[in-house]
Amino acid sequence: MSYYSKNKQILVSLDTEVSCLDPDLGVITEIGMIVLDCEKNKILQRYETLVKPYKDKYKVDPKSMEISGINFQDCIDKGKDAKEVIQDIEAIIEKKTVIGWNVFFDIRHLMSMYKIMGVERDWYCIDVKSMYDPLSIFNVTQNSKQVTIAEYMGVKYSGAAHRALNDCIVTAELFIKASGLIKRQLSNNKE
Repeated sequence: MSYYSKNKQILVSLDTEVSCLDPDLGVITEIGMIVLDCEKNKILQRYETLVKPYKDKYKVDPKSMEISGINFQDCIDKGKDAKEVIQDIEAIIEKKTVIGWNVFFDIRHLMSMYKIMGVERDWYCIDVKSMYDPLSIFNVTQNSKQVTIAEYMGVKYSGAAHRALNDCIVTAELFIKASGLIKRQLSNNKE
């Protein structure tokens, strides 16, 4: 897995909700993405969809479904087919860098879905959570959960946490804040 794409100004914030934590057992239930112009601090595109189960056998953990608030029957009845979802993802991401909160969790689930659908891809990713881990390591915050860090950084959810699109928006805002802090520190070091 590579970490950076050529176009560093345009990023895709990505989040998945899943039927269980293990990508070998569960399925993706919802995917959210936003395309973000970091230079202009502007959302260029939003994408959100429920996903139909793409395995013959899969685990649905009631706790996972409770956390996201997704009704699994809605995924079956209203979700998009995985092949169509992959086409949507490919059209949005192209060669852009993907950012996410604990993004490698999402990528493992996506890689499982892609493999089942017979599709391969290289992922260029930045884990925004790792930018904030020092806050919990040094006991500034109780933990490094997205909700905790967002509250500490003054970032508000526009809807429920643990819904893919809402989490993407918060991740993007946290990335912009962390990037700004890093840029300021680098500027101060040059003086």
